[in-house]
Amino acid sequence: MSQNPWWHPSDDDLGWDEPLPVIIRLAPDYSAPLPLWGEGFGNIDWRYTKFPPALLDRLAAWQQEFDDNYHYETGWRSAPARDRWADNAKGLATDLRAVLGTRAELVVDLWPLDEKPRAMSRIKRGPVKDQTRPRQGSSEARQPDTRQPACDPTTQVRRMSAS
Repeated sequence: MSQNPWWHPSDDDLGWDEPLPVIIRLAPDYSAPLPLWGEGFGNIDWRYTKFPPALLDRLAAWQQEFDDNYHYETGWRSAPARDRWADNAKGLATDLRAVLGTRAELVVDLWPLDEKPRAMSRIKRGPVKDQTRPRQGSSEARQPDTRQPACDPTTQVRRMSAS
């Protein structure tokens, strides 16, 4: 995955020095570049994180595994794919907390492990106005999802295993 931009950052990429949101949510969403979310940020760009490239690769691979194996209407393609994805979340959460230290709190939201598939993520995106995404099968764009988060922000882990 050395073709990912974090392996070859430009000077502009390295100049991002904004603080992370206080709470970072590890959660997949359809076609997201990375499964990291922050209230008021929406999807957190890799340049904000200052994470090691190998960890960013693992996050991107975990997100891709979700995209490849979870369908919004039918759920998981197979139980082994679901279980592998859930198991990988445990290691990612541990490593993310170690890298974050006191910079931010990590909340893990493994909503795809719920029994019923859902068409849209319930991760609160905050007031980011330019964050739009086309509707399924349409060229129209919608406003960011402002419903309540899938889990209470004070909850550290929503569900860490499928069993």
